[in-house]
Amino acid sequence: MVEIPDEEYRSQRERLKELENMVVEYGKLEKQLRRSEEKYLNLIDNAGDPIVIFDRKGKILQINKQLSVASGYSKEELEGENLAFLGIFDIKNKAIVLKNFFDRMRGKFVPPYEVRLKRKSGEPVQTEINAAPIYEDGKIVGDMAILRDLTERKKMEDEVKVSEEKFRAVFESVQEAIYLVDREGRLLDCNKYVEELIGYKVEELKGMSFKDMTHLLSTDQILKIAEIIPKITIRGSYGPEELEVIRKDGKRINIEIKAKGVKIGDKKIHVGIAREVLKG
Repeated sequence: MVEIPDEEYRSQRERLKELENMVVEYGKLEKQLRRSEEKYLNLIDNAGDPIVIFDRKGKILQINKQLSVASGYSKEELEGENLAFLGIFDIKNKAIVLKNFFDRMRGKFVPPYEVRLKRKSGEPVQTEINAAPIYEDGKIVGDMAILRDLTERKKMEDEVKVSEEKFRAVFESVQEAIYLVDREGRLLDCNKYVEELIGYKVEELKGMSFKDMTHLLSTDQILKIAEIIPKITIRGSYGPEELEVIRKDGKRINIEIKAKGVKIGDKKIHVGIAREVLKG
């Protein structure tokens, strides 16, 4: 029987103890990593927006529930597929998506952009894609993309556009001069009838303060307007009030104005109507 010196025996026991401790620590780290990964996957799966994760070659590693709902495709149908062969984009939109994907894989910044996605049912959906590379040890290993359905936003934008077009049509067709000024008396907008009334084009007056309209108003009329504007702000409306203006052709005419304070968005402005006063 070979005897092991006490010192060597103690050394072996210490190394064995170190190995046991390392195994225990490794087990703890493995559990923590599993928990962390589960939390991460759970967070993605329960996110409010559709999310998809790719490897750096464009293979889909994971999609969340929202993406499945939004696209109509199941996880099994999409996970494992490559971005280049997905049927959810037509040729034009796929080219945009692939270019932006590989730009990110090369480390280029790609801002959010819009494409048209096709659901499994064939229904087209205008979609915003906001994506960023995934890094490991300083290297790009994949990509995470968040998709947002823009259908409602586009619908609202279209409704706003139609509403603005209707307002502009009425604004320009009224046979009276309509003007919008801020609370300091700077002209924000006016309709085309203003040109007929005073001879100046809208572009010549827009953005000007009444104080600078010395070609249109005499000094006493400028002072008169300076008194009117605060009254509109305080009372909410003012008029009728008569003013004398100088047309572009030099002719002096009298106009009657009425104005009202209104709020558009977060701005308080004055809206006024002006008509020529014909002397008998």
